[in-house]
Amino acid sequence: MRTLFIGVCILISFSSWSQAKRALSLIEKEKYEMGFEILQNALTKDSLSADIPFVLSTLYLNEQWDKVNFDSSYYFALLALNNYDQLDEKQLDKHIKDGFSKSNLLSLKKDIDKKIFEIVKTKGNEQDYQQFISLHPNALELDSAIYLRNEQAFIKASKANTLNSYKLFIDKYPNANDWEGQIADIKKFYI
Repeated sequence: MRTLFIGVCILISFSSWSQAKRALSLIEKEKYEMGFEILQNALTKDSLSADIPFVLSTLYLNEQWDKVNFDSSYYFALLALNNYDQLDEKQLDKHIKDGFSKSNLLSLKKDIDKKIFEIVKTKGNEQDYQQFISLHPNALELDSAIYLRNEQAFIKASKANTLNSYKLFIDKYPNANDWEGQIADIKKFYI
């Protein structure tokens, strides 16, 4: 019975493996919907796969596909990274050999972070920067997002130009970077 169970598990992992490669081939041929259907079906059968969410992430990142969605791409990249860390040595070797290495996953995640940050910058408001900071704590753009969030919050406080607006700003962002000494002057007043 145990041998049968192990055999079924191996068969499922190999079938999901071939499904990811098959879907990737279809995506490269711009047959996005067919690839997407294969990936959806394969993911329901093998939720612990690392290659299926990796390919799904790349698909959602593809701007030529009409269902492009950076948030979904990010979700599947994180799922792939999480599942990748749980693979055994034999599965890791196969993933690396077929191009699904951790460095490729991390590179994909960095690309997604960068694209999402560019979108957030075009909106340019405090709430969007804060959401990016919360959802992408390891992004290379994190320091820039914090700086820009603080800048937007300070501009908002400056427009109100009341003691309360500055106090709320300082209470909310006590470690905010300084712009031309303005924050330091305000902190002296309140501390």
